[in-house]
This record gives sequence, C-alpha cells and structure tokens, in this order.
Amino acid sequence: MSEPIFDVAVIGGSFAGLTATLHLARARKSVALFDNGKTRNRFSAHAHNFLGQDGKAPSAIRMAGRENVLAYPSVTLFEDTVTDVTNDDLFTLHANQTIRARRLILAHGMRDLLPAIPGLSDCWGKSAIACPFCDGFEKADAPTGFLLTDPNMAEHVLMLQNWSSDMMLFTNDLSLTDDVRVNLTAKGIAVKDGTVTSIRHENGQITHLVLDTGEAVARATLYLASPFELSSDIGPKLGCELVETPFGSHLKVDAMMRTSVPNVFAAGDVTRQMFGANFAVADGAMAGSACVHSLIFDQASAA
Repeated sequence: MSEPIFDVAVIGGSFAGLTATLHLARARKSVALFDNGKTRNRFSAHAHNFLGQDGKAPSAIRMAGRENVLAYPSVTLFEDTVTDVTNDDLFTLHANQTIRARRLILAHGMRDLLPAIPGLSDCWGKSAIACPFCDGFEKADAPTGFLLTDPNMAEHVLMLQNWSSDMMLFTNDLSLTDDVRVNLTAKGIAVKDGTVTSIRHENGQITHLVLDTGEAVARATLYLASPFELSSDIGPKLGCELVETPFGSHLKVDAMMRTSVPNVFAAGDVTRQMFGANFAVADGAMAGSACVHSLIFDQASAA
C-alpha cells in the first residue's frame, strides 16, 4: 500500500503546532499532526501571561488545544517522533508510520542546554527559571540569584531588581569588566565569584548555591539564560537557513513563517530567541494561514 498523502504535516503538538493545525483544519485541509510529548514547557507547573489561561498548567492548556483540533475529522494525530523527512515532489515523513504531505510545518520547539551543575535540572521550571515575565511575579521579593552563562548578560541582572531587591550575581567563574562590576555594586547587586559546584534543594525548591570555596549561599530563586538547540535536526537537514544567536541557532523565517526551503514553514520557539505561549500561538496562526494560502494559490497556478 502507498503512504497516505496529507495536505500538511505538522511536527510538534504544543501551542504553535496546535494553533497552526486548527487554522488548517478549519480551512478543510487534511493534517498529519505529530506530537511526541517532549515539549519545552513540560517542566513548568503553570503558564502565565496567556490571556484567559493565566496560571493554568501548560499541559492542561495543550490537552485542551489537542481536543479542539481533534474535533475536526481532517486531523490525524500521530503520537510519535519524526526521525527523518525527505523532500521530493512531496515530503515523506519517517516515523513508526510513513506518511507524505504537500506542505510541512516545523513546530517541534527547542531544547534547553542546562549547565552541568548537580541539582540544577531537578529545580528547572520550579525555582530555577529563565523568564521573569513568566514566573517573576510568584517569585517576587525572595532571595534571588542570577547565574551568569555569558559575560555580556551580566547587566541583565539589573532588570531582575524589578522583582526582588535581594539580588545576587553568580559569575560562575566568568570574568566581569571593572566597569560592569562597579556598576552592579553601585546598584546594590552583590557579586559572587567562583564556580557554582552544586545546588541544594528540597523537592526542586532551591535552598543554597554551593561554591567551589565551600561557601553555601542561601537563595530561593535562580534565573539563568541557558543555551538552546533545535529539538530536531529536520530543518537543517532539509536545508533550512539558520539564524545564529549568542545562545544557539533557530530557523530563519519571513513574515509569513516561510523558511528558506519552498513549502516548509516553521512556528514557535524554533523561529525565535524570545519564547513564550503568546509568541507561539501567533506564529502558529500565521504559519497555518500562510500554508492554506500556499496550497490554494500554488495549486491554482499549477493548474
């Protein structure tokens, strides 16, 4: 038997992929939606700044979104990982089942690359966080640290004083210029030199950061800007152009969420350095709509 042919294959079943799928389904296009469940936000208990959903668990929002899209008969869900995609006249997606599609939307998200500090991964998404806009309100006024992962980010700690006046910068053995060090000190930021060797916590709640000097510094919250990478190499293997940033690479797209490869669209964290549910939903809406436009007008031109 030949593989089924869909109008669009969407790789990624979180906010961006589900929103794109919803737009496609309502345009009466057949969609193969791939979701392996390994979302970037699976470590977070609550989502914030998402209108109408503030404080709800990301998993609950995602499952509600999945229920929405699966109400449309043109959507087929594959709870599977796409291991490879080949591009000929159609896209052939290889997973436990092989399918083909006329268009492809990459919405599989990113993977955070945390520093190899014992205890950090246990606290990620709980008391070790990346975004003050997402989680800062709940962490306000607590003893807070900022773990430096790039010397150019040192003065980012000044913005975090909006949420806590008890702020401390951990250089983690990275060098600061004298000017930066003087400026931080003048603004009331304590600077802790040395390497962070471990993080003490109780069920993911940080209690202390331990330095290589043996000092254990009491903190309740830790911010860090972690490097990231694409959670799948499908885009680069297809030849999609990348944008390089100080923390990693993401896919380059235009205003219609088109990548540099014809008929390949992308949405969500895979397309941007600044991430979040609102951005993902907006990107998904544009990618889905642009994909419909492409299917209708490109097919009409070829007729």
